[in-house]
Amino acid sequence: MGSCSSIIKPTEGQIPNVLLCTYPTKVTIKTKTQPENQIEMILTKPLHISINLIPLNTSKLWVTSSVLPGQDPTGTFFQKCIDSCIYLNENNTILLALFDGHGSQGEQIINFCCSYTSKYYRSQKESIESDPKTFLINLSESCDLALRNPETRINTEFSGTTAVFVLIKNDIIYSACVGHSRAVLGSYINREPLLKITHLEENKALAEVRKRRGSKLQKKVFYTQLTRDHKPEINEEAQRIRENGGKVKRLLDYEGNRIGPYRVWENDTNLPGLIMSRSIGDNVAKNIGVISTPDITSINIDWKNDLFLIVGSDGLWDAMANDDVVNFVEFYRDKSYRGNNRNKDTPSLQNSNIAQLLCEEARTRWFAIVEEDNVSIDDISCIILELNKASGQVNLEQKKNKIIQEVKDIENEENHKGIRQNNLKVKDPRRGSQMELMFNF
Repeated sequence: MGSCSSIIKPTEGQIPNVLLCTYPTKVTIKTKTQPENQIEMILTKPLHISINLIPLNTSKLWVTSSVLPGQDPTGTFFQKCIDSCIYLNENNTILLALFDGHGSQGEQIINFCCSYTSKYYRSQKESIESDPKTFLINLSESCDLALRNPETRINTEFSGTTAVFVLIKNDIIYSACVGHSRAVLGSYINREPLLKITHLEENKALAEVRKRRGSKLQKKVFYTQLTRDHKPEINEEAQRIRENGGKVKRLLDYEGNRIGPYRVWENDTNLPGLIMSRSIGDNVAKNIGVISTPDITSINIDWKNDLFLIVGSDGLWDAMANDDVVNFVEFYRDKSYRGNNRNKDTPSLQNSNIAQLLCEEARTRWFAIVEEDNVSIDDISCIILELNKASGQVNLEQKKNKIIQEVKDIENEENHKGIRQNNLKVKDPRRGSQMELMFNF
């Protein structure tokens, strides 16, 4: 399968770690759905890369960020990158924010949210000082209201964004989220889960790549998920949507098989088809129970044992599991490039910061999904804030945390019918769910 096969499926023990962390600019993929055709892809370059040392208390912490545009391997559809992320520091606090937009106005929306977040953060010193959790709730809700104000002239009827906000203040990490972007803490401490989370079975193709690309390490590192993915099939989310006149169902293919993620619909129409139960924007969905109020968590920082924070869009988490991500970051961050951006043709440890390397690694895992399902690669973005020096070589041995299943068998609920493709009016194409690839336009 050309260069792609040699990248994502190396023989175990054959490829040194430094080469595993060297990424191509062009790949060839052969999909299972069309094995007779090879797809040649010239890969997109990062839209944004940054690295900085930012002050907190008496220390300075490394922070890196990267936004890697997605792409349709076949070139049939043009994909405009609609991920964005920022980090801010003032008054001995740090704020990380990441947005993953959707819909035709996604780019305008993420730009608005970045600007609004920066202004709000710098104007709310007293609120941050007195009640950080309320500050984060107000930030999300007020950003949503400001965005949907007609004076912005941004059409948010079927467009919106996820949002993750992480605030560090007085040795405490406060996290807020709407949508399915995510924040994770990497640590030597194996904490109890902060939230009820839904376990999803790992894609078999990704599981195989994971085995072959994992680093052989020596000391345990654990993750704590700081935010919850707001999927509409989660019981409390689905209940709220139904109580507000909406429904939660999956699409049906032409043979009547349920496909893709659960979506939010109006009861009497095939709109809007949103794949998250909370968001900023999305006017139509706001009328049927989709909200902009975030879940809030807080956790005390153990500066001796807590290692780094990772905030990422679903383009990252759909390709790599939490433990796989913290494993990668801890192994490579101290080996990665910490200077200013270089003109680089081939991203590698010698010229790329850890955030870009993580995005590149996630895209490499996406090749396996493309080979299996012939779908588009999502935008991939992340921010990594390092709390502690890297330990060099470590061994990730993730404790099997108890996963609390909170999704009912919606498939078998009375009167449940999926939304048939040929009846659907697509107003809100999604990068991750590939609605634009399901239909014959």
